[in-house]
Amino acid sequence: MESRSFADHLRSLTDEAMLELFALRPDLISPVPPDVASLSVRLNSLPSLTRAVESLNAWEFQVLESCAVLTEPFAIKDVIALTHKSAAVVVEKLQSLALVYGEDKELRLPSSLREAIGPEPARLGPPSMVKLSLKKLADAPKEAAELLKKLTWSAPRGTIGDSKNPPAGMSWLIQEKFLIPFDSRTVILPREVALHLRGGKTHQEFLHTAPQIAGRTVSQKEVDVSAIANIATILRWSEEVLNFWSEEA
Repeated sequence: MESRSFADHLRSLTDEAMLELFALRPDLISPVPPDVASLSVRLNSLPSLTRAVESLNAWEFQVLESCAVLTEPFAIKDVIALTHKSAAVVVEKLQSLALVYGEDKELRLPSSLREAIGPEPARLGPPSMVKLSLKKLADAPKEAAELLKKLTWSAPRGTIGDSKNPPAGMSWLIQEKFLIPFDSRTVILPREVALHLRGGKTHQEFLHTAPQIAGRTVSQKEVDVSAIANIATILRWSEEVLNFWSEEA
């Protein structure tokens, strides 16, 4: 199926959906774009995308990162597989924000969004350029397994003293393409390897449940006393200002 452009998607939006988009991202209409093509450019601009991304809470950003990990086009079920079943509701919000667009089984991201998210979404490296036999990871030497354990939930980059003479465990990983030399001192864990080690999930913990509010319970009497004290302070300051003005006059 031929993919629809971002501008085509905008043209297909209902008036209600367009109004919701403007309400969620008011910078899009300041100033008012002259046409859909201009709106598409503004929506895909890095400053506007950055503002939209910064408006997300932690769980919504985790879902957006998971979308960025997937190969386009992707489906809602793919996002759920990487995260949690409640991600479906978040994807709908991301669609309302135009951070994700397309049909439920043909979802895509605006072309500049990955730049706003960052080069390593969910602390995952780039996809491998070659087909990997992930079953071999079960037979990894002890040193290699220990190294993989350190890299699983951390940044996908590791430091190496000399790429021409790596330690035994790292040498096996490089030979099997489970680590990719980036330069003479850096290796990268491919995305497929990290996801396999993470059990197919993008994050170690998903923040889909709002945290409980902790703190001391304040009684109504304490609230009233504090309010009266603040009102008294404002009245005293007002009196001092009025006295100052009267003396100046």
